[in-house]
Amino acid sequence: MNDAVLVSDIKELLQAENVALADDAIFEGIQTVLSDVRGGELFIANSVEDANAALERGAATCLCQTKLEGCLFVSDLNTAIKKLAEFWRGRFDLPCILVRGNEAELVATVLARLLLKRGRGTYTANKLNDNYRAIFNLKNTSEWYIAADCGEQETAASNQQSEEFLKILKPTLIIDTDENTADNVIYFDREKQSICLGEKQLYTLEVLRYEALFGSTFSLKELENISFESGLIGKESPALLSLAVAATLTLYNDYSKEQLQSTIKRFNVLPGEMNLRMSCRGRYIIDGSRLSGEHAEKKLFELMAEVRNVSAEKCAIVIPAGYTERESFFKQLLEYAPSEVIAVGPVGSSSLKDSALHFFQTQSVNAALNLISKSDIRYLYILGGVYSNLHELTDKILEMEGETIPEKDGE
Repeated sequence: MNDAVLVSDIKELLQAENVALADDAIFEGIQTVLSDVRGGELFIANSVEDANAALERGAATCLCQTKLEGCLFVSDLNTAIKKLAEFWRGRFDLPCILVRGNEAELVATVLARLLLKRGRGTYTANKLNDNYRAIFNLKNTSEWYIAADCGEQETAASNQQSEEFLKILKPTLIIDTDENTADNVIYFDREKQSICLGEKQLYTLEVLRYEALFGSTFSLKELENISFESGLIGKESPALLSLAVAATLTLYNDYSKEQLQSTIKRFNVLPGEMNLRMSCRGRYIIDGSRLSGEHAEKKLFELMAEVRNVSAEKCAIVIPAGYTERESFFKQLLEYAPSEVIAVGPVGSSSLKDSALHFFQTQSVNAALNLISKSDIRYLYILGGVYSNLHELTDKILEMEGETIPEKDGE
């Protein structure tokens, strides 16, 4: 989809009147700020002077409450703007992230840099002068759209406008730098020194500050550099930086723990064959160390494929080295192609070493643990079989990284 729109597409919707303007005229994009007009857009004009200036700058047409040649006339500009915003948002499936509060621009900048570093497309961060500008700036050039609303909502009228804006924007995630505790908002709780989503604690500040998040993908030094370059310096820097990092973690945690547990239960051949554990570094460990039989192994690979269809995060599989000598197992590895294969033991297939897979062979569980500690993999699948000692690996990883505390019933 491009950004070109026929005037006839919005004329009836806005109950507008063409003034010396053909129905088949087109505009590309919508602007609310005169200085941003580059040519070809529809400009929303609050005055005759602004409309004339926009046309001189090359705007395709203007939306205004005065009958001017080459413009769309409406009797109620505010109502028309709202309808136009709904129309424009409906043209895009793009997920939006709204960052608001006094430090919104800084947190949005860090968030954009973190998302960009994850390699998931291009990103847009906008400081808003008015609510609907964020929607009119939507384009098909980003995978995530980040809107930073730096204004405080103080009056009843502005609060109502804010609610209308949220209904139209439909944000995937709302981040508030001013400790707003609404159920669907991520914020920093100063008392708990934690990042929270509503009443739920997501991450402690200590974990976000001192752990090397995403393994080697984000080192603590890199996070500090982003913080410095973005102007996040001073007493509140750790909290604001952590807020952006936690939001990034949330956006890339495409599977909730509960969803993944449910999926694993569905794929288990027998109860408890595959169990889910999660480390404080956010690493999911799918422990199938006691799985036995080719049918059960096939189920684990199918689970891996289903998770990968949902999440773009890297995954690795740890196996006894002897498994690689089985032709059927070797074919499954090639078919499902995990990001990394770690084979534990003295025996292994030379064919696997020569394949395109990212393959490691280690002599012991401790050597495998060392490899995993340096890896940025998010999902770790352990496939051991009845007679392997790989069931020790899960406990060793969680001892090294810490295990997330299971939620109590009812929370």
